Amino acid sequence: MNDAVFSLATSIFAVGGLLGSLSAGWMAERWGRRGALVYNSASYILGPLLMAFAVSPAMLVIGRFVSGIGSGVAVVVAPLYLSEIAPVRYRGTLNLLNQLSIVLGILATLTVGMLANEGPYWRLSVGFGLVLACLHLSIIAFAVESPRYLWSRNRRAEARIVLRKLRQTTNVDDEVAGWQTISTSRHVSCPDPTGEQPAGLEASDSHVSSSAHELPLVGNAHDNIVKVAGEDGSQEQHLEHVSVTIFNIFRFAEYRKPWMLVLLLQFGQQLSGINTVFFYSSSVMEKMFSSHVSSILTVLIGILNVLATASGALIVDRFGRRPLLFSSMAAMTISVTLLGVGLALKLNVLA
Repeated sequence: MNDAVFSLATSIFAVGGLLGSLSAGWMAERWGRRGALVYNSASYILGPLLMAFAVSPAMLVIGRFVSGIGSGVAVVVAPLYLSEIAPVRYRGTLNLLNQLSIVLGILATLTVGMLANEGPYWRLSVGFGLVLACLHLSIIAFAVESPRYLWSRNRRAEARIVLRKLRQTTNVDDEVAGWQTISTSRHVSCPDPTGEQPAGLEASDSHVSSSAHELPLVGNAHDNIVKVAGEDGSQEQHLEHVSVTIFNIFRFAEYRKPWMLVLLLQFGQQLSGINTVFFYSSSVMEKMFSSHVSSILTVLIGILNVLATASGALIVDRFGRRPLLFSSMAAMTISVTLLGVGLALKLNVLA
């Protein structure tokens, strides 16, 4: 495999992730949160199989692409599912544990790659995902569907049953009432896509308490109040039922700041160089050290990643999200700068 094909096989994973993340909202609405995760297991199985039994570079590239699609779907649906099934006070913790599980998975694959990077054993390394796919299927079989999703589909009785099972209590009226309050607030307070409040609404109707206000998730229903002409020529107000998706979210004024912030954060993450470090760490290290030493150093990078994620989960509530975000971005800038200078000047210790 030449350098061009190697780069294609490495980067195609991100292309698959992009397509997977774009289709994740539709899957989560079409099959439910749990259903989307179950069906997504097909990519977990097919991708590693194609790579493990690859007879040509093209087959390996396709396997990487399919695995990328699965990862793109999972990185969107899994946090959504966790947020909807968890009590409010545990949502942050569960999503941090989700990120911790991701970096632990990266460390596991790096370790397997170090132990099976010679001869035909590389097939075991790329096929290791089958083990994780089987583990995922065995666990998701005992999971329940998101009660919030069931409620949004007017399966109210089933949603209450699932919620009682999750909360281990029969009294779930307060939480359900919160869903109803949020739904009602969207009916009366959500502006039209231009961001203008329709005239004629009473102040008491348009008031929504800050504790009840939430922006609907992508793929959920968005009810806009629109004016239509009545039979007698008068202006009447009606609710227009609109599905908010990744493609039309840019039309709504109330989402502009959130999606701009998300885009900037994701661009910053991608441009920070973390993907370069993880995807090409072995090949970069091999230019300075032996193959065995470079594999060990790559695993050490994975260990540091796990430790940083775990420590972040422990201190995030104490120091806040914003300070940790800026400090990690500053540390990443310094690290990538040292790596670049070290490679340019052939200073192995600095790199």
